[in-house]
Amino acid sequence: MIHSSDREMEQRLSYKPFHSRKFTERHMAAVEQSIRKATLAAGNHRRKRIMIPVAFVFMLILLLGSVLLINDLQNRLGLLAMWPEAWPVETKPSQKKEPLLSHDTPRNKSNLFDGTKLKVGDVIVGLTAVETNFQQTDIDNPNEVYGSATFSGEVELTGTYMIDPSSSSGFTVSFYPDADSSGKIPRLKNDTRNSWFAINNVEDAQKLLLADKGTGKATIVIENYNIQYRPSDVFNTASLIQVKSNTITSRLTPEEQERMKLWDELSKRGSLMDRPVSEQLDGLSMADLILGLKHEDNWVRWYCTYRLGELLDEGNKGQIEAAIKPMLEDEDFLVGKAATFTWSLIKGTPEADERFVPSPDRSVYAFYRYGESRFNDGKTWLLENGTAKLLYHAEAGAVYDFSWSPDSRWLAVQFGGRNWSNIELIDRHTGKEYGFTNPVKEIATAPDFGYGISLDEALRFDPWVSVAKWSGDGKRILLQYSFNDEKFNPYQGYASYNLHSKRIELLFKGEVDNPAELPADQQWMSP
Repeated sequence: MIHSSDREMEQRLSYKPFHSRKFTERHMAAVEQSIRKATLAAGNHRRKRIMIPVAFVFMLILLLGSVLLINDLQNRLGLLAMWPEAWPVETKPSQKKEPLLSHDTPRNKSNLFDGTKLKVGDVIVGLTAVETNFQQTDIDNPNEVYGSATFSGEVELTGTYMIDPSSSSGFTVSFYPDADSSGKIPRLKNDTRNSWFAINNVEDAQKLLLADKGTGKATIVIENYNIQYRPSDVFNTASLIQVKSNTITSRLTPEEQERMKLWDELSKRGSLMDRPVSEQLDGLSMADLILGLKHEDNWVRWYCTYRLGELLDEGNKGQIEAAIKPMLEDEDFLVGKAATFTWSLIKGTPEADERFVPSPDRSVYAFYRYGESRFNDGKTWLLENGTAKLLYHAEAGAVYDFSWSPDSRWLAVQFGGRNWSNIELIDRHTGKEYGFTNPVKEIATAPDFGYGISLDEALRFDPWVSVAKWSGDGKRILLQYSFNDEKFNPYQGYASYNLHSKRIELLFKGEVDNPAELPADQQWMSP
């Protein structure tokens, strides 16, 4: 196909112009040369227009090939070719070879291992096996593997710990790693036990953890991790070498924390404040009471301080003494009073405490406990030759006061409740009760005494009686009494009581507005 520009050029070359006189051959040659240059320029322009699309297509093909090559390198090398930091860096090979595990891996990144393949020198999560003794007990079951292994090296762990010196499980200090730390210590792959271990250097651990017993949270460093796995009661162990952080959550063992719930409940109810002793508490052990000394409620500590003295004997004297001694410095005043009382029992020094009432011959002391409370347990005790024994336990009410006979044989015990009282005489040698009946009812109702009170109509009779004095021969006692009549009028007076005849001999009456005065000895002691 002939291009239009070519045809035009041929016409120009074949054109024979009219030769005028002025038109010379030289001019003609110049014209022809100009035409040839124009033709050559037109051809070059045409070739350029063809080359530009071809070059563009070639560049596209080259770019596509480069992209395919890069993707192939990414798939083969796992690198991000577009990011320089991901390009492989040439490193020199290590001069020190790591010990190979029997699993044909240079280092086991998992803490699980196969006991039958573990060898001395193998490294599990950074710890090196120095002793190993595992056996497959069942040929058909490769998971039945028992034995032991010891690993050298140090590892830092975070978790909780328990210190229990009274534990019967064969260990005193145990550590329970958290989820992250559990993966830092080797573990037999068929071991389904909880991830915990015992600390074998107990004394060092107690010093480092700043506690003889209790629980807490800590970050520690251990070494010499030992695995024991057998179909018996065995456990893993390790040595504690450093404590990096420690938070003591309780200075009680878990068992003690469980038993402390009894004191928590009593403290919540406030029952110790109203009446500290009940049948529920009679079965408490010495360990329960010593535990109660650590309670935050001062009334619990007060009660336990008194009650421990009731359990005192030669067999446990040292233990109770060690428990009571710190209570002497208790910040609560009432606890301190209970502690000094029990300390006097322990040391055998009742004369230093006025709460111990001596007999006239100073051979024996009468006492009762819980004197700071509104009510007590109604028990009367005697301390003789350093030994305490129970003399009398009132069926109802609390003990208020004592009064000895001149010959130190009889002890008058006053006891009662919120609006009544009574007395009983006890033979200190035999423990026999005199069988005293409340004389106030007789005084208030008997016609001979002139009061004539009807107990059915006296809604608040409130009978009260106590021993005011003993006669020198011990045959009579002077009683002080009080009561209310039907109109709530109070009466008070004194009565001379004959212990041999068991009858009231003389009455010293007081009026409502004129209470009776204590009679002279010659007035009431003579028949």
